[in-house]
Amino acid sequence: MAGVALVGHGVYLAIYYKEEEVSASAQGLAPEETAETSQEQTGTVKNDMTYTDERSLLDDSERLMIYESIIPTMEQEPLRLLRGCLCEDVMEISNQVMPKTKPHFHNSYLQAFNITGLPGLGLLLAFSLLLVVKIVRLFFSSAPMEQKVLLMILTGIFSYNLLETSLFVAADTRAFIYYIVAGTVLACYQDRFPEAAAEGTA
Repeated sequence: MAGVALVGHGVYLAIYYKEEEVSASAQGLAPEETAETSQEQTGTVKNDMTYTDERSLLDDSERLMIYESIIPTMEQEPLRLLRGCLCEDVMEISNQVMPKTKPHFHNSYLQAFNITGLPGLGLLLAFSLLLVVKIVRLFFSSAPMEQKVLLMILTGIFSYNLLETSLFVAADTRAFIYYIVAGTVLACYQDRFPEAAAEGTA
């Protein structure tokens, strides 16, 4: 994925500078003069590829505010607890109580809770808990390193979705990878602990 990103970035830069040269030629300016003009207009250096994030380490990007909006949402529409709601209505109440409009809950479980209610959330939590138990047991077993790498991938995607929404409620590439790796991990667990898998225990 990193290689694809680098190639795409290189193509973008080549197209950008080509357009700058064409624009400069049309205006009778040298490319250097065009770059200086762009810098004066935007106040940024075009060839500076560094990124500076001015947020502090404690900045939650308003996620706590989004999570807290679940309370007034359930107070105003208590039926969501049982039947959930339509995908298009997930943020309808939350966006009324927040100063800024948000596209989703930035948490896959809260998103699923709103869409499926408590029954759906309970199923997802049960699945996740059973999977986490198997991940931990497989990680501390004598399983080969390639299997433990799969566990790390699964843990990373799982952790990411505590702050974003790409699992359970969306047809997303990250979700598909998660499901495929989760299935592989379950198969590895069954091979490593056939007795526990047969009995349905952890």
